[in-house]
Amino acid sequence: MTYLEIASEVARGIPVSLGVAVGGIAIGCVLACFLVMARLSRNIVSRFLSWLFLEVIRCIPMIALLFLLYYGLSQFSAVRSSIFWPILRDPLWCAIIALSLKACAYISEIYRIGIMSVPEGEILAARSFGFKGFRLYRSIIVPYAARIVLPALSNEFVVLIKASSLASLITLMDITGLASGIASELFQPLPALTVAALYYLIFNTLVLSAFQYLERRLAI
Repeated sequence: MTYLEIASEVARGIPVSLGVAVGGIAIGCVLACFLVMARLSRNIVSRFLSWLFLEVIRCIPMIALLFLLYYGLSQFSAVRSSIFWPILRDPLWCAIIALSLKACAYISEIYRIGIMSVPEGEILAARSFGFKGFRLYRSIIVPYAARIVLPALSNEFVVLIKASSLASLITLMDITGLASGIASELFQPLPALTVAALYYLIFNTLVLSAFQYLERRLAI
């Protein structure tokens, strides 16, 4: 097979790879908002439970989390008979859930650092003008924190996109899965894996470019 033929074949896995990466990161970003609220809560139980979740998810390797969700949970009859089984038996959803849990854990810490970086004086001044609750976050805290967290978020997004390639280990035919299959079939791993690497390079370059654009906009 020529490089063009290999590129065309591996490209069939792009929708799957994008589904895992975009779905996992998007869900993780939303869940991270709730997790950071629990981390910053005055309730000691909420802080402890959110800390425990964070430590457990951060310490479990992505590949172990994938295997636990896809292969491990299926060993329990209660799971197989539950309403969640149609989702948990699907490797695509297991990959999205695993990536979203990882994204939630790491991104929540980035959010927390950004929120804590807002000067106390600015918050007190805003409250003196009647800003509180959602309005305080929307108008004062989020715009200030965004400038701080964007570089870290861009790096984390790149890491998560690369981590999504592990989904091929639970039978998903994404970019990495198709490239590995072609490499095994042709006994020439270099062409297929080079094509896969180029696709990920393109995705991550686009992501970094988008973040750089946002950083320039916020700097104005």
